[in-house]
Amino acid sequence: MLRELAAHSSRHDAATRTVTLEVSAGGGKVRGERGTALLDARGRVVGVDVEPTAPSRVIVLAGRHEDVASTRDARLSVSRDARGEVASVVVHDVDPPR
Repeated sequence: MLRELAAHSSRHDAATRTVTLEVSAGGGKVRGERGTALLDARGRVVGVDVEPTAPSRVIVLAGRHEDVASTRDARLSVSRDARGEVASVVVHDVDPPR
């Protein structure tokens, strides 16, 4: 079973072409990682699969997994709390929804 975390907020910044998913407060140093962006039918980020090939894999959802219509590789900036749990994820190179 995949581990899922619910994002309490999702913010798209068209100027920087990023989407930020906030899970919890207290994130530390940001680290660049690869993952998979989970997109709805309009191209909005519903969530992200962080480190999909690692044992520490986690899915961060801002929407419902039933809304995922497609996926794409993504460059991520991930902040983790003191326990190593994902606190926030920035998905890079995100265009506005269609």
